[in-house]
Amino acid sequence: MTQGWTVEVTTKASGGGEAKQVFRAHIPDRSAAEQAVAKRVAATPDVKVEAKEPISHDTFMAHGVDEGDVSQWT
Repeated sequence: MTQGWTVEVTTKASGGGEAKQVFRAHIPDRSAAEQAVAKRVAATPDVKVEAKEPISHDTFMAHGVDEGDVSQWT
């Protein structure tokens, strides 16, 4: 059962092209996960925030990410 999402944030890079960051949102609802990440990065309308892959609760707990939190890990 999905308990959260890998969320990709795409912004325009200075000098052209795009820059991507990856966040993990321990929020089961896909749309709510995207909204939480957008809030975390203070996304403007030109920033693309998209939930890509589901993540299990156990994986979040292994990384110390509580339910409802947004995090980055490598």
